[in-house]
Amino acid sequence: MNKTYRIWPHYFDCTVSRFSGRKIPKTLCIDRPSIDIILDVCKKLNLKCQYIKDKKHPKHWFKYTGLILIDYSGRKSELIKLIAKNIKEKHRHNP
Repeated sequence: MNKTYRIWPHYFDCTVSRFSGRKIPKTLCIDRPSIDIILDVCKKLNLKCQYIKDKKHPKHWFKYTGLILIDYSGRKSELIKLIAKNIKEKHRHNP
């Protein structure tokens, strides 16, 4: 059974501290990932996703970053790591 998870761009951002909401280690993050990179990775992984513009995370109430809703059958932490590894790989080939 799939669940819908909210994924925010700052989860993958090296410029954001763990305290401020980064969910992955610095070895897997990149500086200021764009929504387009995250959406491309989701499409590559055949994940059903939807981008919602003009949303802001409660901890980052001053930034309208938008969020991505992703249907996934596993745990949210697994999904975040899966996306992060693919973002890092994509960024390595296209800096």
